[in-house]
Amino acid sequence: MNNITKEQADIAYESGRPLLTDAEYDKKFGINATAMTTKMPITQWVKHLHKIPMASLTKIKLDTWDLFFKWCANVINYIGTWKYDGLAVELEYVDNILINGSTRGDGLVGDNITENILKMKGVVKKLPCSEPFTGSIKGEIIMCKDDFATYLSETKDKKPYSNTRNGAAGAATAYDGHNCKYLTIKYYDVSLNLDELSKFEWLKKIFDIEYYELETYESIKDFYYKMEINRTNINFDVDGIVLAINSKEYQKERGLDKKNKPKWKVALKFQHLVADSKVNFINWSNGNTGAVTPVANIEPVDLGGVTVSKVSVANWQRVKDLNLCIGDRVIVSRRNDVIPYIEENLDKDKETTAFIPIYCPVCKCELKIDGPILYCVNNSCKSLEIGNLKKWTNEIKEHFKVKGIGPERIDEMYELGIVKYLPDLYTVTNEMLLDKMSNIGIASASRILDYQKYKEIPLDIFLAGLNIKGLGKAIWNLLIEKGFNNLRSILNSNVSDLIDIDGIGEERASIILNELKKKEILINNLFNVGIKIVLNEKKLLSNTLNGKSFCITGTLSRSRDELVALIIGNCGVIKSGVSKNLDYLVAGEDCGSKLQKAEKLNINIISEDELLNLIG
Repeated sequence: MNNITKEQADIAYESGRPLLTDAEYDKKFGINATAMTTKMPITQWVKHLHKIPMASLTKIKLDTWDLFFKWCANVINYIGTWKYDGLAVELEYVDNILINGSTRGDGLVGDNITENILKMKGVVKKLPCSEPFTGSIKGEIIMCKDDFATYLSETKDKKPYSNTRNGAAGAATAYDGHNCKYLTIKYYDVSLNLDELSKFEWLKKIFDIEYYELETYESIKDFYYKMEINRTNINFDVDGIVLAINSKEYQKERGLDKKNKPKWKVALKFQHLVADSKVNFINWSNGNTGAVTPVANIEPVDLGGVTVSKVSVANWQRVKDLNLCIGDRVIVSRRNDVIPYIEENLDKDKETTAFIPIYCPVCKCELKIDGPILYCVNNSCKSLEIGNLKKWTNEIKEHFKVKGIGPERIDEMYELGIVKYLPDLYTVTNEMLLDKMSNIGIASASRILDYQKYKEIPLDIFLAGLNIKGLGKAIWNLLIEKGFNNLRSILNSNVSDLIDIDGIGEERASIILNELKKKEILINNLFNVGIKIVLNEKKLLSNTLNGKSFCITGTLSRSRDELVALIIGNCGVIKSGVSKNLDYLVAGEDCGSKLQKAEKLNINIISEDELLNLIG
């Protein structure tokens, strides 16, 4: 994760469709990264200059308490509050009247979202102060859990927010403001020349807030652990606590650091949520390329509002390392608040050893071990034949936006003997479908075969559709971008021609040439049924991604082709593998070794939605 720029992550966060979870942000930039230190995103909102910079806080993750005690430096009088998981906001008052509400933005300049602020809960338009107040009050815009549930039941948004933090940031800054009724502001600071306790006492007279006086190290530790346990029982999301030195004198003595962070205030981050469960069974299933992967079905557990019942175990090697068996008690987490993961097998040391299949679950042929992955290498395996058909039609479907054909139809057509190999897809007729498929009519048959209209296929789509193990669209685009822009130029190349391409090593170059040679008969047969290869022009949508590199792994709701096209179209770079130079790993479900490698290298791991949020 060492190569990411903060600008993209910060802008995405401000938009309410964050690229990174808090855990991912901390992992990428370090736990003390200052939010929004780059230029402000372009929005419809008028910009507002903060009179006092809105700096983020120094953060400490409590692997041990040593760092915190070092920060304390013998000061023991603190005020503790929740670290709300929302969007920071500043409200400005003149003579008790609210005149402006603005987001943090880059810390110096934010968006003037007063119009939206006025629609939120907890907002006081006129302060009930006997002595007129002129100054700013800082708080956090949040979406409470019950309001989030109401939002989900009432929303007509095409893409509803996936969690409360995204909802808070997104709804608050949406120009139409139609979801602001689901938002609440929690307050934690006021621009008065008082100590922290007095500030909170002043705020308490007006707003619904909570704070705690802490006067010993033990009380701080007890407070932290108590709040960590209670975090799932409250009506809003938090990711830690905030501690501020109470004394004005100590605050003045410590001052600010070079990034304008107060040295007298700190955020203590909570650990990631975990839960214990039991393995009900382990399902070994075949992928499109013949890879046989394990997924543990567990007793459902709630992790931060997400119910987890299935956990990918990546590959046979990890099953063996965990000694994972049916009935085992396991500790489950959501790594980076995204990916379900088995952290520990509590029954690992039992006498029983994990079952690793020897034979393909489908064709019963002996499996081949390729590193940590099990493969069925029987080209006549039903799962591989169907996988070839699904891979090809999915590439065509996604590129040409064809709706009639899908995986279920492929399964049905294969089982009925209508199609078996790729060229069959272009010789099947309406009459054949109507004759063998009892549940369709003429119109449905025509829709299913709509893909046959598109026989001029871009080179990257054609090659990706051949379903060669380990060679997705990303690899083929690497070759095309380096001048191998027709099939013949690739077929006529040799290993030495390809290994100089970034992301193509000697092993992969050999696979490209050997596997394409094996597919030559299939390629010619595709040509014989009218398929033609064309080189499509690269469509530049924006420069949002600005040369950042992405690798895609796991099962996603959108096709990889669509995501690859979006990344390339927005000036991103596709990488085929994980290395220390990778900026982002886009991870779906059932991830394999790429996820593990990315974690070891501290690569930024993001979800599909977070990629789309980054692109905007």
